[in-house]
Amino acid sequence: MTFTRGATAGQQRYGHLWTGDIGSDYSEMQQQIRGMQNSGLGGFPYSTSTPRFQGGVISEPMYRNWTAAGSSVSPIWRPHSGGDTASLGTAGPPLPIDQSATSQATS
Repeated sequence: MTFTRGATAGQQRYGHLWTGDIGSDYSEMQQQIRGMQNSGLGGFPYSTSTPRFQGGVISEPMYRNWTAAGSSVSPIWRPHSGGDTASLGTAGPPLPIDQSATSQATS
């Protein structure tokens, strides 16, 4: 499997496409859903997108709607973030266990 955010003809045999470091807003989320559907139509059986890298910490509703719920329909769940616990506390890491009780209950 190749982990890439760009590909050329024939790359589909390796199966995985990552949409890259993206913004963390609902407009971007909408574009990512379309992009993942198009990559499936283009022969990539596994594609994934996740917010947070650009902008560090996202809001709880964004976490629940995209990182948790939206990623549950993606074949690969790969949360990541530019944030860290040293500077942002528990809001830095993208894992469900590091989120608030409300976010954990809905994840």
